[in-house]
Amino acid sequence: RLAEEFNLKFDQYLNGSYKIPIPNHYCLGYHMVSYARAKYGNDIWNKVARYTTQRPFILAPFSFGIKKYTNNTREELFKKSISYYDSTWSNLSINKYYNPINKHYINNYSDYNFPLKVGNNTYAFKTSLSKNPQLIRINSDGKEKELKSIGAINSRPVTDGENIYWTEYMYAGRWAQVKYSVIRKYSITSKSYSVLSNHKYYSYPTLKGDSLATLQNLPSNKLSIGLYSKNFERINEFPIPFEQAKDLQWTDNNLA
Repeated sequence: RLAEEFNLKFDQYLNGSYKIPIPNHYCLGYHMVSYARAKYGNDIWNKVARYTTQRPFILAPFSFGIKKYTNNTREELFKKSISYYDSTWSNLSINKYYNPINKHYINNYSDYNFPLKVGNNTYAFKTSLSKNPQLIRINSDGKEKELKSIGAINSRPVTDGENIYWTEYMYAGRWAQVKYSVIRKYSITSKSYSVLSNHKYYSYPTLKGDSLATLQNLPSNKLSIGLYSKNFERINEFPIPFEQAKDLQWTDNNLA
């Protein structure tokens, strides 16, 4: 939002807006947390958290903890972090001007995520208040077409130019609290939409040549990396010594 020169208040960043597209509160928290660590030391949030847990009997102990160790209110810390990142980005040579791809008038709140350029078309995932999440295609004239209603996506999609792969949540039919994260595949040529994987917990599919790699959360709360064909035929699987991962990408011939 800084790049678009919006001067927004703390409450707008915190609670969001239906009028102005604002990243969620996790993005706000990341910037405030990283700024405070850079300014007041890496242990600043440990001090604030310790202060908060030791004083549950006072009103808003977390805010008092921020004030004690940074000498700022939440709003003051927000303004300083925004000013810091604003000056940082302003010193970089970036293009602040852009042209929208979808040129039609949008008459309700809509959110577009994960655009993928395939030929002259752009594919994206769209959510709105009036419809289920949609996979859409935007042609070179800016006209939008809904291709398929989809589920809740939990990691970014990838494409090989012929198919689009992503992971989304799928709930067990009998048990409302049981859910899986399956790999979905949409064929651009045949327009078919299918579940590619079995019912486990996959995330962050990534492509290289004829291979598809993905992370899998195991029942032991550990992770493994699986290497499969594009039809999800198993090639190899191996555990990794981590409990969490934020992405999976090919770097030359390695996965990172």
